[in-house]
Amino acid sequence: MTFKHELVLLPELNTVQTENGRFYLGSNGQKYPSVTTILGKRKEKIVALNEWRRRVGEKQASRISTMAANRGTNVHKLVEDFVMNIPVDYRRVMPLPASMFKSIQPCIEEHLKVVRAIEVALLSDTLKLAGRTDIIGTWDDYNSVIDIKTSTRVKKENDILDYFLQCTAYAIMFEELTGIDTPKIVVVIANEYQPPSIFVKDTSEYKPILMEYLAEYNP
Repeated sequence: MTFKHELVLLPELNTVQTENGRFYLGSNGQKYPSVTTILGKRKEKIVALNEWRRRVGEKQASRISTMAANRGTNVHKLVEDFVMNIPVDYRRVMPLPASMFKSIQPCIEEHLKVVRAIEVALLSDTLKLAGRTDIIGTWDDYNSVIDIKTSTRVKKENDILDYFLQCTAYAIMFEELTGIDTPKIVVVIANEYQPPSIFVKDTSEYKPILMEYLAEYNP
């Protein structure tokens, strides 16, 4: 399959890693924290992560986190090649990431109609946030932010509020930078040894939640 490309050119942003997380540097002197850095400071997120690390132990937690990060990176590389119409070379990755990519490939083929951006850095002077999105394009009939995730277990909708907020922030950033209305968010989760999970949502559902959290956040 060959995907249609209507790529929007956006400037690359430099990043700096600090003890307070990752920051993006804009061309006009802005220095904005990444969306994931800010969402990672949510109390619910911190409590859940600390409880998990205590339950499995620090050594095991670090091992699992490293394996999950590597798995996610490899799946993202395959997805990026796929939507950029580059032949996918499964020899680049281990069997598990290859299998997880293959599980989401038919869904992407069916629903992704136009690719407008992939792995681009975004920022918003309104939100005072920045970040890097996986894919922006037309999913079925709507301009959408499409985020690719990987998971060891199947997650329920209530487990992934951060994902929805993250994608909503990217949609706001993209609209601010390009003027292109982007009303939908799509979260595609490749699960280990299970069928993928696909969530399609309206940004309008999560904008109030995002704004409420940002209003409470004190950098």
